[in-house]
Amino acid sequence: MPPSGGFRREHPPLPVITVSVTALAHLYDLQCPRHLVWLTDGQPRPRIRWEETPAGEVLARLGQEHEKHVVQRLVPPGQLATPEYPPGDFDRGAAATCALIEAESPWIEQAVLLGPMSPELGVRGMADLLRRCDDGRYQVIEIKSSRRLKTSQVLQAAVYTELLQRITPVADPLMIDGHYGSHEPPRLASEAILGELVTDLIPRWLRAGDDVFHRTMRCGRCPFDPVCAADARQRRHVSLVPGLTPAVATRLKAAGVGDLPGLVAMDTANLHALAVDGHLLQRLQGQARSIVEERILPTGEVQAPPGTVVQLFLDAAPDPTAAVPCRLGLLKRDRSKGLSAYRGVAIPSDHGDAAKKVRAFLELAAHQATKAVRDGLSWGFLYFGPSTVEALADLVAWMGWGDELLEQILVHAMDVQALIRRRWYLPVERYDLARVLAASGLDPMSDESPPFIHHVAWRAFGDEAAAQSLLAQGEETLRSVMALWDWLEADARSK
Repeated sequence: MPPSGGFRREHPPLPVITVSVTALAHLYDLQCPRHLVWLTDGQPRPRIRWEETPAGEVLARLGQEHEKHVVQRLVPPGQLATPEYPPGDFDRGAAATCALIEAESPWIEQAVLLGPMSPELGVRGMADLLRRCDDGRYQVIEIKSSRRLKTSQVLQAAVYTELLQRITPVADPLMIDGHYGSHEPPRLASEAILGELVTDLIPRWLRAGDDVFHRTMRCGRCPFDPVCAADARQRRHVSLVPGLTPAVATRLKAAGVGDLPGLVAMDTANLHALAVDGHLLQRLQGQARSIVEERILPTGEVQAPPGTVVQLFLDAAPDPTAAVPCRLGLLKRDRSKGLSAYRGVAIPSDHGDAAKKVRAFLELAAHQATKAVRDGLSWGFLYFGPSTVEALADLVAWMGWGDELLEQILVHAMDVQALIRRRWYLPVERYDLARVLAASGLDPMSDESPPFIHHVAWRAFGDEAAAQSLLAQGEETLRSVMALWDWLEADARSK
């Protein structure tokens, strides 16, 4: 770091492997040697960039709008400078940024910073905002539209601060979240994580090569996901088995097992040497056999799903841009009357209006349960996957209520996804709703787009058709869950 008040206008030559700061953060999220190698080896491969997906496109646009609003809030009129350089010429961009710093510009937007982080790795990127402090130091301000800051986002601020301090004295970075909250990330902790990533993990991943990978839920955000998925299926890679973690895969590899047929045929006599629970391994083998044979197999657990007369199917569609779900839904089926009805709610962006809608929905759910009890009918809440209950718990906390309502829901709640997994092995890589519907032979959903896309169109542009699409999608979702429940019950009756 140059002496206080000094300025050093230089950039050492970049190492052979250079990635963007955003890609470095993404690499931390994925924790995948294959992703790093494919990102840097120069080989042409088909990519699906996150920004080009329907969800990514919407989130990127919202992020740009949020950044623009934050800059307008922070920067006094006439004080914002932007480095000028030919598009794509980062060396010229870095030189232009240095010139603005040397000229003591009070605010610099999209400042180009680059340099080596280690002998193996160089980085380059554009910091959202630089602010010149009263003592002459410059401060990195990173602006994020997410409501919760991730470690990888904090690492971006740490990288920019590290690059910036090579040319001018710096202050600790500042981060602005999607709700305009300010955060000062712990600099020493983030620098330690960055140091481990750069000096330990990345060299190790480069040595490992692209044969080392493990498919997880995070892979959906990787641009190479379609290519990697096809390769994994061709190899019959063990990571295709739901529930098989990287730690378990490492132990299986030590036993010479790396593909599905090997897992199916594995001798379980010496499990103590693998430090793998016997019941877990039995379930993993059953799941692998289902995928290999491409058919549904029973797990051996034959407990019938509890029958109820009144069924209350719940839906809480997540919204990554807000603190609450974008849609809540309740599908009631009363078998004593042979009727079913759906009630959906699109949650407004205004905090007060949102609280009213949430309160009304939760009171509706509680009322329907109370009505069933009053009528002497058995009843239960049903949902697909743990995220629904997690969202309801967040809503209760957001409303500032006690846990009594949530406890009542949980006592009478049944996870249809969990019941299916307990009873059958399905030939699927993930037990999401779309794959489970396909494996069970039920009709697919006509609209599988992320719900918040419709919600953004409604709240940002007043598109009432988008609101109707959001609610229609919610009803179709719950009717699909109801069809799965019927499928479960029909199998139980046949036994």
